[in-house]
Amino acid sequence: MPRYFTVKHLFAKKIIPRTSVGWTPCKAIGDRLHCCFVDNGLLRHKEQERVMKMFKDHLHLPVTCIDDSVRLLGKLAGVTDPEKKRKCIGAQFIEVFKEYKAEVEALNPKP
Repeated sequence: MPRYFTVKHLFAKKIIPRTSVGWTPCKAIGDRLHCCFVDNGLLRHKEQERVMKMFKDHLHLPVTCIDDSVRLLGKLAGVTDPEKKRKCIGAQFIEVFKEYKAEVEALNPKP
């Protein structure tokens, strides 16, 4: 089992809400859990602020907000097929999570 966890490690097959996946293990593994919220530029007005406030004020979860809107919207420019858009968005989320994981592991080297 990895020493440091990300929500992606714990969130499998969309069985339970992502927020629950962040909150539940946080109580068990504490500061070894690193959650991130990705703003992909396709959120509702002020949704990023509302979500981050909920994590901080109500769930007391340490969550890093990653604004990837410029890069994702740039990749979506000119794409008209809905299936290609969906795949592009999914691939970009995976890329962002990999980058975040690498940053966390660089800051917290394994023993």
